[in-house]
Amino acid sequence: ILKKCGVCYRCNPKPPPKSSADDENCCPICYDEMENGSKMAMPCGHEFCMDCWHDFCANAIDQEGPSAVYLTCPEATCKEVVTEVEMGKAAPEYLNKFQTFQLRNFVESNTLTRWCPGVGCERIACADTASAMEKEGNVAHCDECTTSFCLICGEEPHAPTGCKDLARWNEKCRNESETANWILANTKS
Repeated sequence: ILKKCGVCYRCNPKPPPKSSADDENCCPICYDEMENGSKMAMPCGHEFCMDCWHDFCANAIDQEGPSAVYLTCPEATCKEVVTEVEMGKAAPEYLNKFQTFQLRNFVESNTLTRWCPGVGCERIACADTASAMEKEGNVAHCDECTTSFCLICGEEPHAPTGCKDLARWNEKCRNESETANWILANTKS
């Protein structure tokens, strides 16, 4: 399980791999000489120079965006996940963005959480249990922007109507041809 999640060596640190004296201080990416203060290793033991680390992290944030939370060790065969620890050391100017991506990923993948739909609000509503999340009429109240919303669908509170009925109603309201058909069928010229 630890390997599958990419935290095997983070939970059981491994000593740096043994290498020959010739390439011991050579960065495997740029092949430049690494001095003690200019290199960093992940818990898996793979060491790279700080310049390569910085470029690796900066490129991931700039090019991959939110999927940078799945970033793994620069060593091609290693599946150890890069965390905010490495990001903070290698590219501290990208740490806030990385943490924002982590939070966004957590909220979107967790069925017990939902972003507040208030304009510009970045608060998160959390349900205590899965059964609380499924209960109709479950309304959340944001303490920052004072928005109230349905915890299940994120729309305005709509009790006693269920979320599915509200979604069907909103779809019907968006579809103007249905309105025109109803008018033609039920009214006189």
